[in-house]
Amino acid sequence: MLLDEIRTKILPRRGIQASKDEILITVGSQQALYLVAELFVDKSVTVAVEEPGYPEMRELLLQRGASLRYQDVDNNGMVVNDTLNECNAVYVTPSHQTPTSVTMSMERRDQLLKKAQEQDLIIIEDDFEFESNFLGQPHPALRSLDTENRVVYISCLSKVLASGIQMGFVVAEASVILELKKLRKLMLRNPPLNNQRAVAYFLSLGYYDAYMMQLHKLFFERWLSLREALNIYLPNCVDTGPIQGGTAYWITGPKELDGEHLREQAAAKGILIEPVKRYFAKSDYPENCFRMGITSIPNERIQIGVKKLADLIHQLTEEFEEKLTNAKGRLLTGEKLKQALTNVRLECQMVYGVPCTIDLLADGTMLSHTGGKDDEYDSGHWWIEGGKYYRKWDLWGYGEEKCFYVVQDGEQMKWFDQNYCFVRELDIIGEIT
Repeated sequence: MLLDEIRTKILPRRGIQASKDEILITVGSQQALYLVAELFVDKSVTVAVEEPGYPEMRELLLQRGASLRYQDVDNNGMVVNDTLNECNAVYVTPSHQTPTSVTMSMERRDQLLKKAQEQDLIIIEDDFEFESNFLGQPHPALRSLDTENRVVYISCLSKVLASGIQMGFVVAEASVILELKKLRKLMLRNPPLNNQRAVAYFLSLGYYDAYMMQLHKLFFERWLSLREALNIYLPNCVDTGPIQGGTAYWITGPKELDGEHLREQAAAKGILIEPVKRYFAKSDYPENCFRMGITSIPNERIQIGVKKLADLIHQLTEEFEEKLTNAKGRLLTGEKLKQALTNVRLECQMVYGVPCTIDLLADGTMLSHTGGKDDEYDSGHWWIEGGKYYRKWDLWGYGEEKCFYVVQDGEQMKWFDQNYCFVRELDIIGEIT
């Protein structure tokens, strides 16, 4: 019954068609990974893994004696290059890469499948978080694009019945499933049958879909709240990359930031962030990175937490930051400030990697929109008062009134807050006619 529910309801969402003999039920995705590593990997095998990547899978492969090749990850997912020519297998998390949450582009997926065909590679696709895509529709799984049965697909059902009921599954060619079933029998004959039946009914009666819709909505609200808060309080200080979903943000801070020290100081203030050292196999990992998750924090606490974190980051990197007192460029005040901003179009980068244009009209109207997957628009008002630039968005920035000192440096504008701290840099695109 559970096989039927997975085959007819879960897999089609990922574009996968499979018969019963091409699916194996496991006790969570970790057991699935263990079985696949046991079947395919030994000392003679070289496996490509993502760097940074999922540390537990890396340890599994090393335990099996495999030689590992570490593939960099960019904004399109795992890099596909000639290093893969040395490999027998590839382990990849294309839906939401662990730990950066980057989604592998369709072009990169095609490149990986083509490389697998050319070099006779097996691809282990770990699709543990496919149900958390918030911007646009999820890309089809590698398994659904595979015409040669090279992809072994691994996923799981969210633990919605109880935390102890874990259900994972493997989709592969029938002969592979048969061998995996033999290995599973050596560990435990099968996952508890009562759990399988309970999950099957949970799926068949529509409860799983209903619950996942609620969870998706809840996580989407938190995901947007965290993105908005980072963009408001740390606009020129962090970069999250152009991610489309997932339940955590990979954040790159100022190059002078010590992520581990930040974690300790933040924890003392009640803010929990995740260090990233464990995700790197190499010792020269970037120390200015950290992760922030959304699954365990109420939505209403995200804004205040990010604001406190922003204050802490500014304190820790204060000596390296540009200040109004030593800023390169010319401080604008009074009539010169008004002239410089009137009928001007400015452009900046949001922390999540998309451009944002701001039009400052002569009548005090302020218009803006962002690029990216889903264009966003907002309007507001701007004015000059006491030698400073004031602005108030209708929606963005929580609708709060803010003021800034403005320094012009060539074709760039720099904004500094009331404490003379650097806030954001914008490019002057041109005049609005």
